Amino acid sequence: MAIDLLKPLLIPDGGTGAITAVGVRTSLGAAASGANSDITSLSALSTPLSVPQGGTGAITFNTHGVLLGEGTSAIVSTTAGTSGQPLLSGGASADPAYGALNLAGGSTIVTGILPTANGGVDQTAWTVWTPSYTGFSVPPASATARYKLIGKTCVCIYTRSTAGTSNATTFTLTLPVAASGSVPQYGVLAATEDGSAFVAAGTIGTRQNSTTADLYTQGFGAWTASGLKDADFSFTYETA
Repeated sequence: MAIDLLKPLLIPDGGTGAITAVGVRTSLGAAASGANSDITSLSALSTPLSVPQGGTGAITFNTHGVLLGEGTSAIVSTTAGTSGQPLLSGGASADPAYGALNLAGGSTIVTGILPTANGGVDQTAWTVWTPSYTGFSVPPASATARYKLIGKTCVCIYTRSTAGTSNATTFTLTLPVAASGSVPQYGVLAATEDGSAFVAAGTIGTRQNSTTADLYTQGFGAWTASGLKDADFSFTYETA
């Protein structure tokens, strides 16, 4: 059989079926250089594509690990970590790793205030409150009133400054948070009564589901409806 050298040798005959490079790739189904849309598998690739080439640069990762970028170097993965542990930053020059969160790490580690519903205390410092009063023609002035919530417990510190002028045998002031609805709660106070200061078992009592507190002189005594009247107390009660 004569061979026509003006025609390309066909593939079944050991040729390429084409006379140009583009034709050869098309005939053989070979990928071209540059952009390709016909590559569906690289099953025989033995060297992982590097990061600059769009690959990972790695051939295996830790099971359940988190992938970490390393610039142009191969991507790495963390160990799986212990169940429940967060991934903690190692800073700008180190890889993060799983570990226990250090709550004593300061504001760079923990921010915000844990609410009471999640076991917190809702506050980090003393808070000032401004009481209102009944039982006075001129109420006390310049008192220092601070409180702190610890769960369902309210701790109050009230320090008098300028006594008020009494016009009733009762003395009430408002607490910062409503008291529990279960039972009234009582504490001890020091008082100015009819212009005379005394330190004795005066009493402060809450009202159920209310911010109103009742103050009494020695024991549960009534106040004098004239003269100066005021009190000091530190008091802890259950909130509603």
